[in-house]
Amino acid sequence: MRSLALFAFAAMVVSSCSCGRSPKLGGLLADVRRAPGVKVSCVTLKVTATRGGEELGSKTLAFEAKDQLQIGIGSEGWPREVTLTATPLWSADGCTDAKVNGAPVEKAVEFPASGVETVRLDLELPPATVDVDRDGFVPLSSGGLDCDDLNALAFPGAVESCQSLADLDCDRQAGCADTQCANVPGCAQPADRFVFTSPSRTVEAGACSPEVTFESRNSMGGAQLAPGTVVSLVAAPAGAKFFTDAACTQEVTSLTAASGQLMFRFYFSAMTPGMFDATVSAPGISATSQPETVTPPPATRLVFVTPARTVQAGSCSSALDVEAQNLAGQPSPVMAATTVELTVLPSSAVTFHLDPMCTTAAVTSAPIAAQAARSTFYVRGLMAGAPVVTAASPGFSSATQTVTVTAGMPTRLAFTTAAQGIPRDTCSTAVELRVEDAFGKGVALQSAEQVDLTVMGVPVTVHPA
Repeated sequence: MRSLALFAFAAMVVSSCSCGRSPKLGGLLADVRRAPGVKVSCVTLKVTATRGGEELGSKTLAFEAKDQLQIGIGSEGWPREVTLTATPLWSADGCTDAKVNGAPVEKAVEFPASGVETVRLDLELPPATVDVDRDGFVPLSSGGLDCDDLNALAFPGAVESCQSLADLDCDRQAGCADTQCANVPGCAQPADRFVFTSPSRTVEAGACSPEVTFESRNSMGGAQLAPGTVVSLVAAPAGAKFFTDAACTQEVTSLTAASGQLMFRFYFSAMTPGMFDATVSAPGISATSQPETVTPPPATRLVFVTPARTVQAGSCSSALDVEAQNLAGQPSPVMAATTVELTVLPSSAVTFHLDPMCTTAAVTSAPIAAQAARSTFYVRGLMAGAPVVTAASPGFSSATQTVTVTAGMPTRLAFTTAAQGIPRDTCSTAVELRVEDAFGKGVALQSAEQVDLTVMGVPVTVHPA
């Protein structure tokens, strides 16, 4: 049976003047219908003057078990032209605490000269652009009641899933805390902590780490977070970045809990070698940290890290250090013991030694120990000049450095012209000699020195050239 409600708004008229008001005319019958599936428990019908917008009156009625409401509207004392607006409301208890759920339906009409004219107002489902999950409820973001517009099982008045922390009935309670679930055995208790379930990770600088996982738990074991809970990711000291994919292309600073989710995962990458703490936290959950390690990228080249050395012939140089470095120019320890081959051009300019006095046997290579980045050696100068030392090892680009070898201390005199035979009483060609070091290399004297000449055998006289 249709419901017919007659109501008059004479008491709401702000003026007794009938100017602009219609004489007694017929009436209107607002025929409000809700389409199948429409979540509307009651409706507010408002009448306003079409001209000027003055509100003339309103009434709210519950649909109860019906899908149609008819409301009679008398015309006496009102403008002939009025606008009827039906606003859909929903509440689990008829009209008690009902809230808007859907767009109002509005029609401009005129009172008939006589009789009753029916005005139909159809309440339809919200469009898919508004009600994404098509459960009949407008989402909170659009001023409606649906707390999760991506889940058709979540809407006001829905049956709660007591084993999860999803708030399906949109009362801001879930699991054991919801009145529907308070006495249900096995109802979900919220998580109160995080626990890392993967070991600390080690990754090269610039690379993407293996998967890092952690779980939300409480004292009973694995426990859910409320859907939509934001879990923050922080690195201390700063520098590492977090990602959701194994290629480290989708950077994030937080993760969002989905319904029923216990396990979370992320990846990290950092450019600077060292250790940092990855910390996860969420509102109401204690922060939990795990140390992660970033190692330098592998060494690809050898580099002299000591300045060019100068050594006197016959003496031992200061240390020469060769370092294994990565492409970023950072020291990079080798994983296994590595041999660095040492060569020099000219080959007779120096000898290589592993002790700072150059008293041990000469070598042709120097080691870099496992987990170390440097090798140290020394050179003993033999021949004055600027020989070039090369350090090389398979898998590395080689390093070169010039060593300056100065002449040694003067230790002897040596003739530089050939022996001569001359007739009696004749003068020879010039005879030359020089000062040399212990290796037969000419050495300049720092000051003038007198050279004593003696002759043995046939008497001769010596004359300056």
